[in-house]
Amino acid sequence: MASSARSKTIGIAQPQSAAQVRLNLIGRYFSQWASYTLQRIFKEQLEEKLAYIDLCASLEVEGSDLGASAQILPWANRHRTLRQQLFTLLHDRDALALDALQQHLAQPEQIDRLAFEPQWHQGSVDAAVKDVVATVRSLPTLVVADFCAYEGLTWDWLYELVQRHGAEVVLTIDVHWVLRHLMRKKQRPTLERLFGAEALEQLQQTFKAKRYSYAQKVQHCWTALQPMLHEVLADASTGGQLRFTFCQDNARPRQWLLFLTAQEAPYRLMRTIMTEESQLLVDGIGNLQYIPGAPTRQRIQSPTLFGPLFELEQELLRTYRNQTIQLIDLFEVHQRGRSLIRQNYHDALLRLEAQGAIKITRERPGRGRQFPKSHLTDKAFISFKSPG
Repeated sequence: MASSARSKTIGIAQPQSAAQVRLNLIGRYFSQWASYTLQRIFKEQLEEKLAYIDLCASLEVEGSDLGASAQILPWANRHRTLRQQLFTLLHDRDALALDALQQHLAQPEQIDRLAFEPQWHQGSVDAAVKDVVATVRSLPTLVVADFCAYEGLTWDWLYELVQRHGAEVVLTIDVHWVLRHLMRKKQRPTLERLFGAEALEQLQQTFKAKRYSYAQKVQHCWTALQPMLHEVLADASTGGQLRFTFCQDNARPRQWLLFLTAQEAPYRLMRTIMTEESQLLVDGIGNLQYIPGAPTRQRIQSPTLFGPLFELEQELLRTYRNQTIQLIDLFEVHQRGRSLIRQNYHDALLRLEAQGAIKITRERPGRGRQFPKSHLTDKAFISFKSPG
């Protein structure tokens, strides 16, 4: 079951499918992002609302599950403050799927108390859709989109959303579809839109010149995509990109769910959610993927050697050898582009301290207070010793 009327977040406790994991990623992010944004609006006395724009409202509907929007809007409808502030646009290329979602939300107590009725649009992501999005460009905005399936989605437009409008974008890319159609002329316009003409040509020539495994082809596609992703985030000094991978039954990657933002707080929030929704966490470090049929949310503590936490320890020792750095600076610089969360760094540093490999100078507690040895704040200084 998804969130109840009184729940503070949207989500399913034990997701059993890719669609449910996707709902958790988008729903949990939306609910926590909306709460944080509303607090900021009232604290700073801003005359703002917030916008939720779903450009692929029926993405991978399974059974009676109508997608993330079918959970997000009724959840917003039950929250007195949010329902007065939320603007929504629901879009899909499938007219029947969009009609089914509209009928579902028309039922009693679904969206009847929203101050602003959702705007509906069917077809491609055309000028009409972009005009509607442009009207909310000054608002905190979450956009959900499926790149390959919708004409009109371009990296230039995503750049405008992320950099100029300050929006957060959840973007899905069907890498399995890309590999199946990479050599087909009929799909060349979509593939050029995804990779760019020159990168697509290089990718095709690479695959013609040599036989590669599926995993190697996926990695080549990811590498070819990086210039586009970097361009979207080129002007951002904070934030970044995150990737969660949905696999097939044979563990081959099928779809990427990307999160793009130029802001630090949303980046940290989604990174934490992706870690928690990972199918496997070793030493608290998530694998950021879902494989159908595999056990969900496994928590494993690895041996001291060769686990991911050990690898993080060794990388920190190499990177900061003979240096002293404040914890907040270490975290903000080293974690950029990684799936690691703050707790992973705390665990690694405390283990290194216990081994005598580093010295931690902690903030002094106030009078009458005493911090435990495991207490670390951003103001702590970490002194890395020389090896040997």
